[in-house]
Amino acid sequence: MIYFFVLYFLYFSLSSDELTIERKKIFDKLLITLSTIRDVLINSNDLISQEKSSRIAPFQSILPIVYSKIPNNENSWPSILRMMMDNDFLKSLTVFIHLCILNQRHDIFNIIEDILREFLNSFDALIYLVNQTSTPNGLLKALYFAEMKFDGINNDPVGPQLMCAFQTLSYIDELKYFSLKDDLELDNNDLLQVLHRFLSLILFHHYIRKLSDKRRIIVRVIAMEKNFLSLLHFIELNGECFFLLESSFVHFYL
Repeated sequence: MIYFFVLYFLYFSLSSDELTIERKKIFDKLLITLSTIRDVLINSNDLISQEKSSRIAPFQSILPIVYSKIPNNENSWPSILRMMMDNDFLKSLTVFIHLCILNQRHDIFNIIEDILREFLNSFDALIYLVNQTSTPNGLLKALYFAEMKFDGINNDPVGPQLMCAFQTLSYIDELKYFSLKDDLELDNNDLLQVLHRFLSLILFHHYIRKLSDKRRIIVRVIAMEKNFLSLLHFIELNGECFFLLESSFVHFYL
């Protein structure tokens, strides 16, 4: 958020030419900072770890950073998310997106999208985003406006990808609930509605229907943790196809 207040101060204290120069310097520094954050997230398993001899709680604010050639198999996201929560990182990203729109800085916006794409690779990160009360809506709206503003520059927008992942998680949670019922009828109307909506997400959803890798995102979310177990309850192998609730017309080809 500090960049926003600095720009606000400069706007009222400098001449037009001076403001343009100083604003460019600040945005260039912001670009470098966000690029560093992106690179750390991409390589977080190798760059961020906790010493095994003095393990700390997953959400403790202390975050030791070590550099090692030995791959680190520990999950680094709990510590990363704790830092993000402590510093209102998602709110800052939302403000930065609006600043990118106002100042035509699509280069910074591309870095922000790269950062958010890393959330799609982590179950912990997706759960964290989904469980936020208001931030995701503001963030998705900002992404939508930016994608409209920079239309044609980026052919792989992250906003629809996040929406696709969020809705996939929602349907998986509903299926998990039904899978726990011992007396569930295969033609249960509520269950069929969930499966129909899941199929609609894959084939027809109006906002993400043109997303080229939509099915890949859905499969990735299903493969995270034990999400696929919620689908196994309703899958039957028949010939060369997997059928969900064969007694209905809902089916998926995998």
